[in-house]
Amino acid sequence: MGVGHPACGRHDLGDNLYEDVRTSARNVVERSRTFYGVLKVEEYAKDDPVAHELRLMHGGTTHGLQYVAPERRGEPTSYYTAAAALD
Repeated sequence: MGVGHPACGRHDLGDNLYEDVRTSARNVVERSRTFYGVLKVEEYAKDDPVAHELRLMHGGTTHGLQYVAPERRGEPTSYYTAAAALD
């Protein structure tokens, strides 16, 4: 929830947007602006060695996901599956 206005105790749109940005920025480890827009690398499950992952994001779209653990780094993720691999 947003912090709200102390005098009236209500939450407004600005508070909600601030909270969304603050929460979203928490996982960002890299951000870059290109001709096409802003690309971000977000990190999730940092405390879990098996589930620890990095995601390449453009807006709300995940364009890539890679596990950090060496034994999982090559696993197909997001758009891809083992059955879709080219031989």
